[in-house]
Amino acid sequence: MRLVRGNKYRINWLDAVQTSEWTDEKEIEKFVSIHEKGIKQDLIFVKTTQFYNVFTTGIHQGDKTYFDLILIPKKWTKTVKAIR
Repeated sequence: MRLVRGNKYRINWLDAVQTSEWTDEKEIEKFVSIHEKGIKQDLIFVKTTQFYNVFTTGIHQGDKTYFDLILIPKKWTKTVKAIR
């Protein structure tokens, strides 16, 4: 899918995850399975680079600045759906 600047998309993507607590080996599979489901967000597309798709949650209408930039590695993206 070709992403269009300024359009809104529903992105399901994976993120790097860590825990800084002691974890019993029996709990590792549960920890992994929860996070393998990924993150679902509605975001506005800004641009693409070699490795990332760049999104924002808001564009200021006065000076066209971006709020809350999110760089999602292309290889971490599970699904992308255009939102009308």
